[in-house]
Amino acid sequence: MKRAEHNKDRSEGGTPKVWGRWRRITALSISFLYALMGWLRLRESLRYFYYLPSIQLYPGPTYLAVSGGTAGALFTAAFFLILFQSRITPDYVRIVSLIYIAWWWADRIWLGRPESFERQVFLITLVTLLTLFFAFFLVRKKDVPEERKTI
Repeated sequence: MKRAEHNKDRSEGGTPKVWGRWRRITALSISFLYALMGWLRLRESLRYFYYLPSIQLYPGPTYLAVSGGTAGALFTAAFFLILFQSRITPDYVRIVSLIYIAWWWADRIWLGRPESFERQVFLITLVTLLTLFFAFFLVRKKDVPEERKTI
């Protein structure tokens, strides 16, 4: 009896369904946090729109608002695609994550100060590894339900 119940908790591939649930909850959490960071960047850039130019912030509050809103919108969409297990989720998450990584590095290298970049290399590398883990390990094509693949 216990063996039948144990096998019932396994998916077709022989791995426990718990692993799939764990990956999904972690992917939802990461996409939520990335979306939250984007929306907070937008909010704060609008909140301090007139103060930021007075401290000679480069490239300015408009760039911060646009980049924050874009990241917030893209990762919010990723959150809902993961939540509803859409068939385009793995491809969408990978494309958005790679664009985000490229933007993250470009933003830090070309728009930041060299001395701050040198101090942030570890953090930038850590965010890059987390984003790659999110895009290529947590969100997988085989986790999309079979009935969603044909739509």
